[in-house]
Amino acid sequence: MPNEPESATSKFRIKTIDIEDEEIRRFQVPSFVNHTNIWHYGHDVYIDMALVTVEQLNALKPESDITVATLDRFVMSPLAFNDFARRVNLVRELLKTEGLIRDEATETA
Repeated sequence: MPNEPESATSKFRIKTIDIEDEEIRRFQVPSFVNHTNIWHYGHDVYIDMALVTVEQLNALKPESDITVATLDRFVMSPLAFNDFARRVNLVRELLKTEGLIRDEATETA
């Protein structure tokens, strides 16, 4: 992603680091989402995600407990949420065609 242009009145420049850049990869730790909570309040949509790192997940043993905390709350506009939901649905449909998840209508209790 290119750097943002400097405005005529700005006394500083903003450098945007893309998530795929090596500079940001040094700070990334893969995480596994095990719980989500989504709601809307006013004109915003809120998404809380509880995360457990891959390292913690790999260290789990049968009968062990793990404490997981909500580390971040994502807030977005209805338009951004609509785009997010559309993209999630595309991946969901792909997972269904690959047999990785089942359609709720066909699942049994």
